[in-house]
Amino acid sequence: MKKPLNSHHPLLLFDLETTGFSPQKDAIIELGVLLLDTHLSPQKKYSFFVKSPHVIPQKITDLTGITQRMSDSGQDVRDVFDLFKAFNHSDALWGAYNTQFDIGFVQALFDRFDPGSQVQANLFDVMAIYKDRYSAPHSLKQAIKTLDVPLANTHRAIDDVLATAEVLKRLHAVKPVDSFVNIIGYHPKYGLRGPKYSHIQYVAQHNIPGSLETQINRIEGGSHA
Repeated sequence: MKKPLNSHHPLLLFDLETTGFSPQKDAIIELGVLLLDTHLSPQKKYSFFVKSPHVIPQKITDLTGITQRMSDSGQDVRDVFDLFKAFNHSDALWGAYNTQFDIGFVQALFDRFDPGSQVQANLFDVMAIYKDRYSAPHSLKQAIKTLDVPLANTHRAIDDVLATAEVLKRLHAVKPVDSFVNIIGYHPKYGLRGPKYSHIQYVAQHNIPGSLETQINRIEGGSHA
């Protein structure tokens, strides 16, 4: 049986700003990590720029406001790895808005600094939960608007993770989201991208509210049969 969302320690939300979409070719340029308490409220945060080995594309600067100078003044990417490694155990729960994208960059760090190791933490995706309850579009910006969250989607790591935390809290208040732990939904048209872990269930998620939770109930029902 799954543990309740807020019984994991730590309960961690994170967001990464990057120079592009490829964990193998692109670089992390900003990190935002938020630890939540049992009430899903912010307890502790980590936020810093990250030195990039690549020139930051102008389109990324236009989107995020992060300049080459900001990145050059940031911390080494090894510090990002060390932070995630410290929280990488089976009692931890990590989440993000579109977790499968961000976790690809985290796994790339594990591959680089600790070859052969993998993410062991439990995972969940706030975007998948929102998508299962509301019609498209399913961007963080739209979730903020729909749920009347008083925070903006700025494309800056700590701002977006704070907004994601509030979206999660409001979703959970309406109906508990515990069943979404260790479930990653993916778009059936594009297939599953990024790393895959044995303790995670990967489920094709259609743009039909309630369809993912129906599949989760079938999965859990089958596991208890």
